[in-house]
Amino acid sequence: MGKFYSSKTLYPNAPVGGDFANIDKFVTNTSLVCNTSVGGSIWNLVGPKSINGQNMGRLISVAVDPTNYDVIYAGSFTSGLWKSVDGGVNWYNVTDVLRIPILGVTSLSIDNSNTNIIFISTGYNDDWMNHAKFGTGVYKSLDGGLTWLPTGLSFPFPSSPEIVEVVKVHPTMPNIIIAAGGKNIYRSNDGGNSFSVSLINGLSADIVSINDLEFSLVDPSIIYASTNWNGSISLSAGAQFFVSSDFGLSWNSQSIPNINYLVYNPDGTFNLSPSLGSKASGQIAIDVTPAEPNAVYIAYSNGKYQYVQKSLDNGINWSQENIVNSSNWTIASGKFVFEVSNQNSSNYYIGSIKMRRKIGTAWSSSLTGIHDDMRGMSQMPTITGNDFFV
Repeated sequence: MGKFYSSKTLYPNAPVGGDFANIDKFVTNTSLVCNTSVGGSIWNLVGPKSINGQNMGRLISVAVDPTNYDVIYAGSFTSGLWKSVDGGVNWYNVTDVLRIPILGVTSLSIDNSNTNIIFISTGYNDDWMNHAKFGTGVYKSLDGGLTWLPTGLSFPFPSSPEIVEVVKVHPTMPNIIIAAGGKNIYRSNDGGNSFSVSLINGLSADIVSINDLEFSLVDPSIIYASTNWNGSISLSAGAQFFVSSDFGLSWNSQSIPNINYLVYNPDGTFNLSPSLGSKASGQIAIDVTPAEPNAVYIAYSNGKYQYVQKSLDNGINWSQENIVNSSNWTIASGKFVFEVSNQNSSNYYIGSIKMRRKIGTAWSSSLTGIHDDMRGMSQMPTITGNDFFV
């Protein structure tokens, strides 16, 4: 049983908050939060639009209180963190109190043991827009976002801003916080009061940043991390996947299989082309699922096809689970989102410029009639038996 929420990014003409790049002057739609309770086949708008003259801007992260699904948090590209306590009917900004004029919330993580405790990472780097919003580190709230405290991972604004791409609270040991930004992974064992830089073995010089983190569902000491990529892909070079087996103190690179460029057939089969294979380009996205807790899944592209791979031994060996011809639905050069169903590990959801889902053996478009441009997705249990997203 699963429930998903997703944030959709468009470029608003916003007087307060929102993007200010020149391209944004020509698009006036506001960003949207949508949900679905029928496995991603139908999506409903749950807001927000303009609140007291302030638009949210592009949305890049989303999370839902696991104990109360009416409480939704949405992180904006430039206007901070927004909260709804009535399932998306009404929204209000909870980070204006920080008095930071431009604040991107790249990710947020809720403490499972006390859902009033929230961590947010700040900044945002968008390859497609070719400009960055620099962040001030990681913040912590003890009261559901009403007030915020700086953590031990802080960067002075505006003198020394840095982007923190992702922050995660350990699901069963909430004093352990893992964050990643640039070429660093940071670890706290005291609830965010202090952070240290973890040792990463084998990180390529062409890596731009570490962009995704997930915890193993069966071994609390194991954590997964992945990167994006800024160089030319080849048989020996591309985005990377890392594993820590000591609660994030140190990380080791695990090779993902080389992938061949394939010929897509109308009946859904694929044939190997004569061209050489390559590593993953762009970025690698990670997910784990209670439907198959021993597995870790990754999604990535070689520029033409989107691949889903699965490992049952923490990245030592991989099996190819699915391939989709991405020429039929554009993959953004920036961040995309990837979720494996909590109900059925054969079902996947990949959000980029288009939202796609795989149910059984078939891929289909999940959102129609709008420019999807997905940048965040959250999934949680329901009693309906269907996947539910926001």
